[in-house]
Amino acid sequence: MPPGARSGGVGRRLLALVVALGVIVLSITIALVPAAGPSSAQGTAAHLTAAHLTAVHLAAATTVQSVRPATCSAGTCWVAVNVATLWVNPSDPRPVDRPALANPADPRAWIAAMTVAQKSWLVGRLETQALYGTKVTVIGHHGAGWTKVAIPGQPTNRDRRGYPGWVPTRQLTSTPPVTATTYAVVRWRAAWLWSSWSSRGMAGTRVMQVSYDIMLPVVHATSAYVEVTLIGGTQLALSRKVVALHVVGASWGATRAKVVAEAKRFLGLQYLWAGMSGFGYDCSGFTYSVYQAFGITLSRDADQ
Repeated sequence: MPPGARSGGVGRRLLALVVALGVIVLSITIALVPAAGPSSAQGTAAHLTAAHLTAVHLAAATTVQSVRPATCSAGTCWVAVNVATLWVNPSDPRPVDRPALANPADPRAWIAAMTVAQKSWLVGRLETQALYGTKVTVIGHHGAGWTKVAIPGQPTNRDRRGYPGWVPTRQLTSTPPVTATTYAVVRWRAAWLWSSWSSRGMAGTRVMQVSYDIMLPVVHATSAYVEVTLIGGTQLALSRKVVALHVVGASWGATRAKVVAEAKRFLGLQYLWAGMSGFGYDCSGFTYSVYQAFGITLSRDADQ
């Protein structure tokens, strides 16, 4: 056990260090998901994307009226970066961790820059991660730079408010996400949000790379693109092929076969302690995220 590691935290995820990720998920998925018929959501999504613009439509993000997200200080806040990493102690991060602490964050660069030894050092020092737009509850502060939060959407017996941990304050906002009747759920490991789009697909510049399982409110969807709204009002777009559309109140259509097929998308992805994104997962984070993509919320840790 590395210095400073909590025995409870290590115990919850140690299995992932000795058993292949795919074996864990394939066994759990078959046990948890009941067999089901075709999804009603699938039919809805097909209907939503059938009609598309006949003329070229370009919409630059810089021309859209937006509101600067407000600083988070207390109460309920939301994650304002693509992936926020929660730490056990605010004093733990190293220079190599800077891409994960910034706004905007760059989880891909962070993971790629670390050696195996540097990744192993994270065991017991990271708690979990949260995706863009995730709701959090503020439970403490460490100076002006760090905020302790709990994530209601990640159930745990450690805290009734949700999974706890320290996150850089700059990565949070008190501005809530826009609500919608339809959401785009990213189903690739990662996908780019673009500044402009047309009936032929994406255009302009790549603005932010978002993770698998992120949900974004839909403004308009065609067979080529899906226009979404970010926190603060900026509108960007994703390629239609990287998302599934979900209508609020409709069935998510989870079946054993679908969940297993979804899990196989991540074969070969590197392990990351506390990982909860398509840039890197730990065992329970992987299982949680695959089920969450079908509207099923599990406990955050494997022992539960």
